[in-house]
Amino acid sequence: MGLFGSRKKCYCAFCKSERMVYSKRRINVFNVLAAAVAAGLTMAVIWQAFDPRVMLFFVAFLAIAESFVQIRWRLNIVCKYCGFDPVLYLKDPEKVAQRVRLVLEDRKKDPATLFKAPLKIPFLKKKPEQSPLKPANPKGKIVSKEA
Repeated sequence: MGLFGSRKKCYCAFCKSERMVYSKRRINVFNVLAAAVAAGLTMAVIWQAFDPRVMLFFVAFLAIAESFVQIRWRLNIVCKYCGFDPVLYLKDPEKVAQRVRLVLEDRKKDPATLFKAPLKIPFLKKKPEQSPLKPANPKGKIVSKEA
């Protein structure tokens, strides 16, 4: 994790594809110092001396830095292969399922995906239905309706 990059390798929770994401979700000390320097330079250009209004520029630069870092992180956290969004999944799993379904349908229609590595998409297996005569018992014994 470098000073400017702050990217790390991770795997998609859905398709298990390896990718690089920005790990930095909030601003750090470096961003605060950069905002202070930018505010100081702005003050020097505008007023040529110390002026308390420089604090307004400092706060504005901090807000801009925080916005850019959060937007970059949020846009980058969505998987570029299957469209899975872990942040939205915590709020609304059905909406994520629809988005993933749309991305996978588009991927299926695109001829360029024939040359890409296949995704490791999980499939749901249907549970075998139990017969009404022999309900499952936790101990493994067969229980009849007569008993």
